[in-house]
Amino acid sequence: MVVTTTAVAFILLGLGLGLCGWWFLKAFNGKKTDINQRKDKVGLLLSTFLFLSGAQNGMIGLGSLLFSTNQSALFFTLILSEVLLILSVLFGVYSVYYIFFPKLFSRSALYVFTFLGYLLILLSFIFRSQAIITPEKDISWVMNPLVAVLTLFFVLTSIGSFIFIFSQLFLKGPTSGIKTLSGALAVLGFAGLTNVCMRFATFIGFQNDFHSIEISMGLIAVGIIIVLFSAPHLRRLPT
Repeated sequence: MVVTTTAVAFILLGLGLGLCGWWFLKAFNGKKTDINQRKDKVGLLLSTFLFLSGAQNGMIGLGSLLFSTNQSALFFTLILSEVLLILSVLFGVYSVYYIFFPKLFSRSALYVFTFLGYLLILLSFIFRSQAIITPEKDISWVMNPLVAVLTLFFVLTSIGSFIFIFSQLFLKGPTSGIKTLSGALAVLGFAGLTNVCMRFATFIGFQNDFHSIEISMGLIAVGIIIVLFSAPHLRRLPT
């Protein structure tokens, strides 16, 4: 077992998102939003989206921590994290439609994402990715370009849904607590988006501008902020 910045970053991020998911599940208990008058699924959808996002990041973190020198175990950890990523995207896209645009909902969008998800898993098995531990104790993945582009597509869709949902809840949430935490998550979502773009830039060859260790340290900062920001809200969980 080798402790890497990648493992620490994703474990912290997964923990923070999981804590926020638990808080939103309780916070939306029986409350309506100003966006629409639905209240039966909003809390459940938001918490499931956050739990899946947290589990996906936590899976990468724990896999990187426990199997950093075991390529086979790391590969199957990556596959499981991709499955969780696909599920989080499906819940994120469905949540956007259900909460904000219920009249525009179409199953065809979910079918497209499901098909692309199956394609990502299939390509991941055909073109197996390899993990490399850098001298700075960071994990860098060597991926086939098709796998990398599809993974980036799902990650950007997940983060895009995340930013849209929580920026809207910041503006229209039913309570001040929901608005405050949603606003913080929306801002941190933009930070995560920047982090992902920088990581992908290193993948396509801009290593001279920034390095994976710096990107992981930025992700660690995002994870710590989410954990610290959600903790006070957990102590004031609504009953």
